[in-house]
Parts: sequence; structure tokens; C-alpha cells
Amino acid sequence: MSKLRFLFIVCVLLIAQAIQAQKVTSFSVSFKIKNLGTTVSGSFKTGTAAIEVNKTNKSLSTFEGSVTMSSVNTGIKLRDKHLREKEEFFHTAKFPLATMKSVTVEAKENDEFLVTWDLTIKGITRRFKTTVIATKLNNVVTYKTTMNINRNEWGIGGKSMTMGDVVTINLVASVTN
Repeated sequence: MSKLRFLFIVCVLLIAQAIQAQKVTSFSVSFKIKNLGTTVSGSFKTGTAAIEVNKTNKSLSTFEGSVTMSSVNTGIKLRDKHLREKEEFFHTAKFPLATMKSVTVEAKENDEFLVTWDLTIKGITRRFKTTVIATKLNNVVTYKTTMNINRNEWGIGGKSMTMGDVVTINLVASVTN
């Protein structure tokens, strides 16, 4: 019985070591979209992220995060208020969060992952893929990905002749090992 208990404890410790939840120390979400022929940049100031990397089987790794939509910041307060309050944009009173969660993770070369995501904005979930790149400096690992989404698929901004349909989103999360 004690050998079985010992074996069980060793297995639990090995699994715990392989699947390592990492403490996210910084997280940022920025975006760009064309409007009236110029590029409008912005970010979300409040959000959370969770990363678990399985070192022995990277396909069992998970990535997820959320942003508080009312924390949008384009540098122009009136525009930010419009984005937060208007139903055709973020309508944050009804939809306070946007969430993104990995569905599948495939290990690629050189600390890269091909991740299939579910992105939910305004209660609408769409699935897509991005490449997540991990870079390590000392004991900090930074994960980055960029995606292009069509804002119309989430009902953002309505029909517009002046605003582009494609939004480029950059996600960056750093963890300490």
C-alpha cells in the first residue's frame, strides 16, 4: 500500500511540474483601425490573462484572457465615450467584457504555438487561429500574437463608408517563471 501511495505522489508531482500555471506579470491589448483614411490606435487599460504551458506536451497548454471594454482608450475622451456607450459599438453597459480562450494549441518550431481561439465580443463568439510567439529573457517569458478581425462579424460600428472593416489587434502577456 505504501508503494502505491508513493507512486501516486510521484505521479502528481510530475504532472504538477509538467503543467505549470504561470503568473502573468503584465498584459496589454492594443488595436488599430482605419478611419477617414488615417490609422486610429487604441488600447484597453484593464484586463486579465491566464497562461498554462505544459512543458512535456505543449498541445495541452492553455491561453485565455479578458478585457474590460469600458477601459478603451484612443487618446480622445469623446471618441472613447462614444465607443463605450453606443449600442452599435461596444455598448459596455450590456457587454462589459470581451473574452478570448484557446480551444486547441499546436506546438510549432522555435517556441511558437498555433492557437485556435474563441473570441467573444458583444455576446458573439467567433473562432479563428493565430500564431503565438514566446520569447524568453532571463526568467521572463513574453507571449505575443497579432490578429486581424472583421469588426462587422461582432456587430461593431455598423455600416460605414469612412471606417475600415479590419481591426488589427496585438496581444502581449509576460510571465515570470
